[in-house]
Amino acid sequence: LRNFGSFPYEYDLTQHGDIDFLVSDLEEAVHVLNAVKVFPENYRVHYSINIDGSSVPIDLRSLDDEYYDPYWSRDILNTRIFYTDFYVPDDEQYFHSLLYHALIHKKLLTKDYGETLEALARNIGLKKYCSDEALNFLNKFMKEKNYLYTKPEDKSVYFAWEKINFT
Repeated sequence: LRNFGSFPYEYDLTQHGDIDFLVSDLEEAVHVLNAVKVFPENYRVHYSINIDGSSVPIDLRSLDDEYYDPYWSRDILNTRIFYTDFYVPDDEQYFHSLLYHALIHKKLLTKDYGETLEALARNIGLKKYCSDEALNFLNKFMKEKNYLYTKPEDKSVYFAWEKINFT
């Protein structure tokens, strides 16, 4: 989903602390990655994987964990692209899912997410996007796609009810 820019050969986790994955089958992903659960709570999806002798923190989001609308999660996986040695969201899905994450799962839009969103907006030809109107842009996208704002099952994830436009 995000924080994969230098993965897997190098990884800089200083700004966000982990790499976020979206998987169709959580149990299979845990098995294939030999991932070790970091926290005992069932709702937590924070794991550690070993890459070349280093412990790398990851989050494993799944299709039905309500992190994103389940239909949207499926769309993200169905439109993914191959990047270096693994799959990532295409630029359009990356832009919108990062926008949602930055505005709904975080209390503040960080500078680096803002910069990434601006670059992605240019990549997908969005001429009217500006960070000052990001929430309006997200609400419009959600409505056009008939996606719902969903409260994640992972109770450690912040969820901004007050930002959601229910009309």
